Amino acid sequence: MKANGAPRILVVGGILRMQAALAVTLRKHFVVTTTSTASEGLHRLTGSRPDLVILDSCLPDLKSATFLRALRAHRPNCRVIILAEGEENDALRELLDLRVDGIFPRSDHLDVLLRRINRLLRKRRAGARQPARQGLDRHVGEVIRHMAASSGNGLTVQGVARAVGLSSAQLAYLFRRETGMSVKEYATRVRVEIIKRLLAETDDKLDIIAEQLGFCDAPHLSRVFRRICGCPPGEYRRQSV
Repeated sequence: MKANGAPRILVVGGILRMQAALAVTLRKHFVVTTTSTASEGLHRLTGSRPDLVILDSCLPDLKSATFLRALRAHRPNCRVIILAEGEENDALRELLDLRVDGIFPRSDHLDVLLRRINRLLRKRRAGARQPARQGLDRHVGEVIRHMAASSGNGLTVQGVARAVGLSSAQLAYLFRRETGMSVKEYATRVRVEIIKRLLAETDDKLDIIAEQLGFCDAPHLSRVFRRICGCPPGEYRRQSV
């Protein structure tokens, strides 16, 4: 449960499903804002005033170094973690010159990234009286990575438990302990996170989004969305314009 004054994290860019899984995981202890583009991320800097930016090195509209220079002008002391994969050494050196706090492969284990995030934000979390959390159980991290790489349709606790070498009961216990929710609820929240981005950034109709993400139909999607977000999808889309 987030306390008042919880650290704020801005996640910029990245593969949509992976970004959604990361956001759902972080929201247990942090206030998280996500954007798909660098320009939207820069727009959000003033309102969200992040303590940490998690920046994908491949952005659709700006070079990551360009974004970082603009970030430093607005928030010179903001912590920055870069997610990268296969970039040239010269590009990574340029990012390091802009005072980043770490560069992680996108495919790295989530528990490694979470430990780094918690170390960077330890003082802010202490000020918010947050319980210390160093990382994530590796089995739970593997399950989350599995869900981020798949559509989540037909997901069962039994199936993902077998994939990580645990019994269903062991996984159910570990997953709830680490994330505060069941595997099924987590997968649902990842899908809702994706819906939020699609509503904000596309004109896709609800029945199309529902089919893409494995909902029975648009009314089913709307019921789930309202339960988690507190408003219907149409209202969320209007507020995002």
